[in-house]
Amino acid sequence: MSFKKILLHYAIKFVPCFIAGVLLTFAYSLKYHENPGVDWLLAFGMAIVMDLAITWLNIRQERRQQKASGQA
Repeated sequence: MSFKKILLHYAIKFVPCFIAGVLLTFAYSLKYHENPGVDWLLAFGMAIVMDLAITWLNIRQERRQQKASGQA
């Protein structure tokens, strides 16, 4: 898998991960704080971690598929 393809996967999946991070931090804030709000730094960090995990899992799955098709 080329670096360009990996970077494209990462960039495309970052936006939904960022939205999920914003929603999670806001939901946490509503539940446990008096003044609800979004912790933008935490939301950004969560988006990066989620996106890296998803991208890594996709790369791993693609490599397994390539090995399986190469052996058969």
